[in-house]
Amino acid sequence: GSCLRQRDSDWNRLRESRIRMKQLLVFIFLLVLMTAVTDTSPILTEKEAKQILRTRREDRQRKAGFPDEPMREHMLYLQRLEQRSEEQFLEHWLNPHCLPHCNRDLVHPI
Repeated sequence: GSCLRQRDSDWNRLRESRIRMKQLLVFIFLLVLMTAVTDTSPILTEKEAKQILRTRREDRQRKAGFPDEPMREHMLYLQRLEQRSEEQFLEHWLNPHCLPHCNRDLVHPI
Protein backbone atom coordinates (compact mmCIF):
# COMPACT_ATOMS: atom_id res chain seq x y z
CA GLY A 1 0.00 0.00 0.00
CA SER A 2 2.62 2.53 1.08
CA CYS A 3 4.86 1.55 -1.85
CA LEU A 4 2.04 2.32 -4.33
CA ARG A 5 1.34 5.65 -2.63
CA GLN A 6 5.06 6.57 -2.82
CA ARG A 7 5.13 5.70 -6.54
CA ASP A 8 1.98 7.80 -7.20
CA SER A 9 3.43 10.85 -5.41
CA ASP A 10 6.66 10.48 -7.44
CA TRP A 11 4.61 10.40 -10.67
CA ASN A 12 2.67 13.46 -9.53
CA ARG A 13 5.88 15.36 -8.81
CA LEU A 14 7.30 14.39 -12.19
CA ARG A 15 4.10 15.47 -13.96
CA GLU A 16 4.07 18.83 -12.10
CA SER A 17 7.69 19.57 -13.00
CA ARG A 18 6.98 18.73 -16.67
CA ILE A 19 3.96 21.04 -16.62
CA ARG A 20 6.09 23.84 -15.12
CA MET A 21 8.77 23.26 -17.76
CA LYS A 22 6.17 23.48 -20.54
CA GLN A 23 4.74 26.68 -19.05
CA LEU A 24 8.23 28.20 -18.92
CA LEU A 25 8.94 27.24 -22.53
CA VAL A 26 5.61 28.69 -23.69
CA PHE A 27 6.35 31.92 -21.79
CA ILE A 28 9.82 32.24 -23.35
CA PHE A 29 8.42 31.48 -26.80
CA LEU A 30 5.73 34.16 -26.40
CA LEU A 31 8.35 36.66 -25.21
CA VAL A 32 10.54 36.00 -28.26
CA LEU A 33 7.52 36.15 -30.56
CA MET A 34 6.38 39.49 -29.09
CA THR A 35 9.86 40.95 -29.45
CA ALA A 36 10.06 39.83 -33.07
CA VAL A 37 6.55 40.99 -34.02
CA THR A 38 6.53 44.39 -32.27
CA ASP A 39 10.15 45.07 -33.31
CA THR A 40 11.14 46.32 -29.85
CA SER A 41 14.73 45.20 -29.72
CA PRO A 42 17.07 46.98 -27.29
CA ILE A 43 19.71 46.89 -30.05
CA LEU A 44 19.42 49.79 -32.48
CA THR A 45 19.90 49.42 -36.18
CA GLU A 46 22.69 51.45 -37.75
CA LYS A 47 20.16 53.77 -39.37
CA GLU A 48 18.39 54.48 -36.05
CA ALA A 49 21.69 55.10 -34.26
CA LYS A 50 22.83 57.58 -36.92
CA GLN A 51 19.49 59.38 -36.74
CA ILE A 52 19.82 59.72 -32.96
CA LEU A 53 23.35 61.06 -33.34
CA ARG A 54 22.21 63.55 -35.99
CA THR A 55 19.43 65.10 -33.91
CA ARG A 56 20.46 68.19 -31.95
CA ARG A 57 20.70 67.76 -28.22
CA GLU A 58 19.56 71.07 -26.73
CA ASP A 59 20.03 71.22 -22.98
CA ARG A 60 18.71 74.79 -22.89
CA GLN A 61 16.02 76.33 -25.02
CA ARG A 62 17.15 79.03 -27.43
CA LYS A 63 16.15 82.54 -26.45
CA ALA A 64 13.30 84.13 -28.37
CA GLY A 65 14.48 86.63 -30.94
CA PHE A 66 17.85 85.03 -31.60
CA PRO A 67 17.49 82.56 -34.47
CA ASP A 68 21.30 82.54 -34.81
CA GLU A 69 22.27 81.82 -31.23
CA PRO A 70 25.62 80.14 -32.11
CA MET A 71 26.68 83.23 -34.09
CA ARG A 72 25.80 85.44 -31.12
CA GLU A 73 27.90 83.24 -28.83
CA HIS A 74 30.77 83.53 -31.30
CA MET A 75 30.46 87.33 -31.41
CA LEU A 76 30.56 87.51 -27.61
CA TYR A 77 33.67 85.32 -27.68
CA LEU A 78 35.33 87.65 -30.22
CA GLN A 79 34.46 90.69 -28.09
CA ARG A 80 36.12 89.07 -25.07
CA LEU A 81 39.22 88.34 -27.15
CA GLU A 82 39.35 91.92 -28.41
CA GLN A 83 39.02 93.37 -24.93
CA ARG A 84 41.79 91.12 -23.65
CA SER A 85 44.11 92.13 -26.47
CA GLU A 86 43.41 95.83 -25.81
CA GLU A 87 44.19 95.36 -22.12
CA GLN A 88 47.47 93.62 -22.95
CA PHE A 89 48.37 96.36 -25.41
CA LEU A 90 47.70 99.07 -22.84
CA GLU A 91 49.65 97.17 -20.18
CA HIS A 92 52.54 97.12 -22.62
CA TRP A 93 52.26 100.83 -23.50
CA LEU A 94 51.73 102.05 -19.97
CA ASN A 95 54.52 99.97 -18.48
CA PRO A 96 56.94 102.48 -16.87
CA HIS A 97 59.92 100.15 -17.46
CA CYS A 98 59.34 100.21 -21.19
CA LEU A 99 60.61 103.75 -21.94
CA PRO A 100 61.36 105.28 -24.32
CA HIS A 101 59.98 103.11 -27.10
CA CYS A 102 56.68 102.66 -25.25
CA ASN A 103 56.27 106.37 -24.76
CA ARG A 104 53.85 107.41 -27.46
CA ASP A 105 54.90 111.03 -27.11
CA LEU A 106 58.49 110.18 -28.06
CA VAL A 107 57.82 107.54 -30.73
CA HIS A 108 54.64 108.88 -32.37
CA PRO A 109 54.26 112.50 -31.44
CA ILE A 110 50.74 113.63 -32.20
